[in-house]
Amino acid sequence: MNRYILLALLAGASALAADAAFPFWQVAPQYENLTRWKKDAYVFERNGKYGVIRNDNVVVLPAELDFITPFANGYALAGVKNGQRYQLMYIISEDGAITRINDTYFLGPIKYVSEGKLPVVDRSGKYGYINARGERVIKCQFADAGAFKQSLAPVKIGNYYKIISAGYDSDPSRSVLRVDFKDGDLTFASSFGEEGAVVAYNSDYALINRSGKTIRKLKASEFDSYRKRCNAAPESRQEYFAENKNAKTLKSDKYGKYSLFLDGELAVYYDLDAVGKVYADGDILANVGGKWGILGMNNSSISAHASSSANGSSRLTWRNGAPEQVSYVWTGPFDSLDNLQFVVVYGDRGPKDVTSDVKISGNRATYTFVPEVAKGTKDFKMLSYIDNDGLTVFYDNDGDVLTVSYPVELHVGAPGPGRVRANSSNLCTVSATIRNDSEEAVNVNY
Repeated sequence: MNRYILLALLAGASALAADAAFPFWQVAPQYENLTRWKKDAYVFERNGKYGVIRNDNVVVLPAELDFITPFANGYALAGVKNGQRYQLMYIISEDGAITRINDTYFLGPIKYVSEGKLPVVDRSGKYGYINARGERVIKCQFADAGAFKQSLAPVKIGNYYKIISAGYDSDPSRSVLRVDFKDGDLTFASSFGEEGAVVAYNSDYALINRSGKTIRKLKASEFDSYRKRCNAAPESRQEYFAENKNAKTLKSDKYGKYSLFLDGELAVYYDLDAVGKVYADGDILANVGGKWGILGMNNSSISAHASSSANGSSRLTWRNGAPEQVSYVWTGPFDSLDNLQFVVVYGDRGPKDVTSDVKISGNRATYTFVPEVAKGTKDFKMLSYIDNDGLTVFYDNDGDVLTVSYPVELHVGAPGPGRVRANSSNLCTVSATIRNDSEEAVNVNY
């Protein structure tokens, strides 16, 4: 007759594996508005003022400004409101150079540098031109001034417009274009566009070429269309603003938050209050708590895998009076635990922050634990997620079902735990003490 005590705790633990991109805050969400300015820089708003920040979180211009223009011809303008006028404070080149304007100049209708020259207005209301370094190139003396294009610019001298070249200050008489329309008495003149410039004498309109010759007369509707095109600023480089067409958002009915999917893969799990532009180069405008920041995506992925200590065995057995351990392993770009929070949800315990128990070795973050012992047979669905500065960067949505049964904890004295068998001729006398620490009955099979 065989005589033994059943000591095994059966628990099925199937392995899980999931992959997710690793989003992170390039610029933390703290701004009222963020607008892309150029490839690696954004105009931000804070307390009603504007500044510039790079996508590596370096502030280029503090939030002290009332206006910042888009880039045109390689330059942008920034400044403050002074009464009813806009005072120029900075000229910024597209390569990042910033010129502080020390003299007092205001902007007129033309708010872009063209051919290295910018029309400005002095304190007295007279127009002139400075270069991109803030140096005067034509003194302020005109009633109006337009942009230099094709080496010529329209200015208003007295009651009439003239078209001048850059050498006007040194030789005014030889720096004015002779226009044949109305003998050069012009009540309006535009800058030059691809088709020419438009000029007017009261309600008579014409299109002229760069030599000052009339190409043809224009109707009023034509004049207005040509005028807008000739004076318009060039568009910013469109490659700065190309968007990822494969980005999609999903709003949770339960949480009212947005998830973000990139190229069909979950990138951020229900943490975002709004998603703005998702750019083709990887920058993502995202809103949390009413504030905007910039998300980036780490090319490394995160994977997760849970298994028993017995090389992924589906059975978790008791050895020496204790259940085997389960290791939950995340594989990803984990240099340290800085700003990371690891959370595991299993059983009916709710979420548990296990960050202090996570060990990092290389690119592996491991949390080791003993499953909760059920009273009766019970399935626990295990979930996990990782937070980085409050952003869920990985979420195991499917989870792993861990079955735990036999709510007993047996302690055997002598001869020790295990199966006790009789020999072939005689029974084996066993001296053992069995203690049941649970409230359930213990089955002793013999």
